[in-house]
This record gives sequence, structure tokens and C-alpha cells, in this order.
Amino acid sequence: MWNWIRDARLAREFCEITCAEKAILFLWVLIGIAQTTPDSKIVLALSVFLGNFGLTLSSFRNALSIVVTMVFLSRWDLVKAALRAPQYEPKELLKSSARYFLLGIGALGFLTFYFYYKYPEIGETMKELASDVKIMDLAWSGFREELEYRLIFYYCLLGVVGRGGSFAIGVVFFVLAHSYSVPYMMQMFFAGFFYLFLMLWSGSLSLSIVVHLLANTLAFLRFKL
Repeated sequence: MWNWIRDARLAREFCEITCAEKAILFLWVLIGIAQTTPDSKIVLALSVFLGNFGLTLSSFRNALSIVVTMVFLSRWDLVKAALRAPQYEPKELLKSSARYFLLGIGALGFLTFYFYYKYPEIGETMKELASDVKIMDLAWSGFREELEYRLIFYYCLLGVVGRGGSFAIGVVFFVLAHSYSVPYMMQMFFAGFFYLFLMLWSGSLSLSIVVHLLANTLAFLRFKL
């Protein structure tokens, strides 16, 4: 089922980091997801707990961000593996089990268009988001999400639940991180599925980052101008 992926080097380099470092990276991503639902009971309880130490959830994650940066700076081979030039062969897609993933991408793409035209609030949400940010904010957002949900989230789970479990959970949590509304979340399944497919197929984050940045830019221009 996974004979089309080319992430051997990336997976190997990620496995080199320690369990403690993986725990820090994973916690950093989870807190970022939690911050998208500030009124949830879990977030409120965590905020109360951190308040006992004079911290807020945002300040705690900012501190973790420094540690995360130090982890990546100390694992330069991982950074080079993650950002190397994409390695892929389009002709091989139809000769491997990747064709089933392509069918899934096509089906989710169709559903994305369906939800977009079926539920006007999706467009309204996207317009509201575009009005509150600058183009560089969207660029950073795209890069950060690839780092969080593709690289960190997927490979932290890989050794625990395998490729199938990591793929499914990674997509679901990417969707949960965009919980502006149920219809909006539903259409994000396509993006989560597609970007993760690109990373595994090309063996690096480079291709998914470029595509993600392009998608964010087009959305920005569509609703900002």
C-alpha cells in the first residue's frame, strides 16, 4: 500500500531524535491545536494549571517554540532532509497503490467544491480570515502548518500507530485545527489529505510547502481583492 512513498531518508533522520525531543515537538503541536478552541474545557483547565506558575497558554507555547527551534538547529541533518528538493516520478503513480490515494484526492476535491457552494458560510469565513491577515502572515501560516501537521505530527506517530494510523490521525487533527465551522472543517479534509500525500510522495516538505503557500496566496487574492 505504501510502495509509492520516498520518505526513507526523512523518516530515518526523524527517528534519530530522542523520545524527549519528540514529546516536546508533539506537545507544541497539540497546544497549537488547542489554542484554536480557547473556550474548550481542556484549554480552560490547562490555562488554570499554568496560571498557578504565572504562565498563560500562549506564553508557555512561546517558550516551547524556543525549545523546538533549538531541537531543529541541533538536528541539522533532519532539516536538510525535510527541505531537500522533491524526489518523485509522476509516471509511477498509476503503476502503484498511489492510484487509490489519487482516487481519494479526487473524491475529496469534489466534496470540497460541493461544500464550498453548498454552504456560503465557508466563503464568508475565508473572506473574514483574509481581511484580518497580511500576505506574509499566510505564508508563515502555510510553512508552520506543514512543519506541525506533516513533519512533526506524522513522524511522531509513525512509530506508534504505523503509516496508516499516522496518515489518518494527521489528517483528522489538521481538520480539527481549522474548526471555524463544521462545513469549513469538512472541506479541509482535502487539504490535509493532499498535502500529506505530497510530502510522502516527494520525500520532503518542499513540495507540500510550495503548494500550500500557493493555495494560501490564491485564497488571499480571491477574498482580499
